[in-house]
Amino acid sequence: MNWFRHISDADTELRNDFETMCAVGATPENFGHRVRTHPLLQVTSPVKMRAGQKEKCSYSGDLIQTIVFDAQKTSREHNLATVKKLIHEADQKGTFDSKSPNHRPIWHGVPARSILNFLESYKPGSEGSIRRVDTSLLAKYISAQNTKGNLSDWTILVSGIVPKEPELTLGLGRFSVGLRDRRDKAKTEDYFRPGVITDPADEDVIDIGDENREKALAERRKIVEQKSGPEEAAKVQSPGGPQLRKYRPSTKGLLIIYPIDPKAHKLSNIDVPFMGFAISFPGIDGENDIPVEYIVNPVGQQTNG
Repeated sequence: MNWFRHISDADTELRNDFETMCAVGATPENFGHRVRTHPLLQVTSPVKMRAGQKEKCSYSGDLIQTIVFDAQKTSREHNLATVKKLIHEADQKGTFDSKSPNHRPIWHGVPARSILNFLESYKPGSEGSIRRVDTSLLAKYISAQNTKGNLSDWTILVSGIVPKEPELTLGLGRFSVGLRDRRDKAKTEDYFRPGVITDPADEDVIDIGDENREKALAERRKIVEQKSGPEEAAKVQSPGGPQLRKYRPSTKGLLIIYPIDPKAHKLSNIDVPFMGFAISFPGIDGENDIPVEYIVNPVGQQTNG
């Protein structure tokens, strides 16, 4: 059952890619390669890795997010400490956006090394042999891109809400961030599985320029028009995530932190919040992109065949 959910998650993301491909007139051949090398089809079990085959994947244009969390207190405390260290580094090495509200602080110009430090420390959750986010593979990909000057300039956003009550407020350095609520889909004691944790508006925090924004908005409207008609397309006032990633400079990565209310996991009484994250990768041209190797599960191979 876990694998069906796993492939369903990949299917949702690939469907979005396919809609964008149709809107811009890209070729199906490129889309086929995207399916074969999708990072959501990787595995971590040593036994399954021996049975799998090596593939190369790229995160170019992807939105990767944590959708499974270890429910143990030690893991939650570790990831909270990792986020606090990241915020401290961002304050020291990046530029704080003074226009950002207290519950949604933003830093620009954070060096890639700070993002790599975060990924090397963060402990992702898993369902059996399925690891939904492989932080080591993410770090490997970012490091590879850095050799060509890509993903060198990062924006960090802590996507909290306006604090409502003291017990639903998290102190992160000089900031007070309201915890987000996410529904638990797994309902097991070992892990918390909210599924999607992202907010679509969170990717629209990096300036891509007026011309690129107009192009991105036009593509988004064309997708909506194809699905729902011109009247609905006319209501669209901002680009979607895939379009923003496509037109963002290849140097600029986006890391979004999501502090989640611990009460969302009703099978534990631990008061330490879950600290999720998402990475929004810009689209990187094929010649400049450097894919990294991983192992495709046999289920993935059959799906791709």
